[in-house]
Amino acid sequence: MESEIRSRQSKRGQPKIVVTGDVAVDWFEVAEPSRESSSIKGACEFNWQTYPGIHRFARAGGALLLADLVRSSTGAPVLAPELPDIERVPHTRVVRSYASLKQYPYSATHMGRTVYRIDELRGFAADEKISPLEVKNDDPGADLVVLDDASNGFRDQKHEERWPKALKSSRPYVIQKMSRPLLRG
Repeated sequence: MESEIRSRQSKRGQPKIVVTGDVAVDWFEVAEPSRESSSIKGACEFNWQTYPGIHRFARAGGALLLADLVRSSTGAPVLAPELPDIERVPHTRVVRSYASLKQYPYSATHMGRTVYRIDELRGFAADEKISPLEVKNDDPGADLVVLDDASNGFRDQKHEERWPKALKSSRPYVIQKMSRPLLRG
């Protein structure tokens, strides 16, 4: 398969790649270290300063994350859905996942170095009305279509108009990441 994609690539330049599917916004939460009580120091403080701080941030997930991975690993341009201002996207538009992060040793042999890893998966927020996002500048002549199917609506025929145009107009190679229930939809 790789040699056939390369032969197409050599005829037209870089391969045309479309990545799409179920989009998510992944929200992460990191607790800041506990603040030392100022009352011990004898200084006045606000009540909120007596509790640990929480830092929250959002990152592209699902098909958006997969598109970034394909883009960075191949160096080829990738057509995919876009979601600007990701921290302001409501759960009525895409699925949101929530997880807390915590510092852990980098590895058993590098105990002094730490990295953030998922400590707890906290769940999801979504609306039954969400629908897949369209691929920006979709290309019906794409050589490769990569689908991220998390069983969150993309595979449903009621959203067939959002599927990549290449699936109907050309014979691209298709790579599909599936979620349960397998081989349905």
